[in-house]
Amino acid sequence: MRAPVNPRYVEDVAAVVEATPAMRFYGFELVRVEPGIVELALDFRESLVAVPGTFQGTIQGAIADFAGTLAALTLTERGSKVVTIDYTIKFMEPAKGARLFGRGRVLRPGASLTFCAADVFVERDGQERHCASCLLTTKSFAP
Repeated sequence: MRAPVNPRYVEDVAAVVEATPAMRFYGFELVRVEPGIVELALDFRESLVAVPGTFQGTIQGAIADFAGTLAALTLTERGSKVVTIDYTIKFMEPAKGARLFGRGRVLRPGASLTFCAADVFVERDGQERHCASCLLTTKSFAP
């Protein structure tokens, strides 16, 4: 993984999480930020379910998308914007549990396009269960 070109990437990722209405709406919490890696978490609440006790698939897709996109942001110039241009997600088991995690990582950074992956885990009975995996492509726009 290449080194970040923005020495303030941690603060900038945190600022994006705080400033993005959708992330505030869902209540995503920033857990980890490293070069090319971001982890988000979300506590369970009934407003996020379709099947009782289970995080809805759209929520899993959102946490994966944001985690992957923010991972790409860690490797861009200060002031850059990063958007998702494509993603696919595979659900492996119901996300039934108390807390959801999205762990995004950069697979291959590029000048404009960056290829990322994100895994979604749910905490159930004190253990983490891998419930979904996502591949995504992001596009960055320099300041």
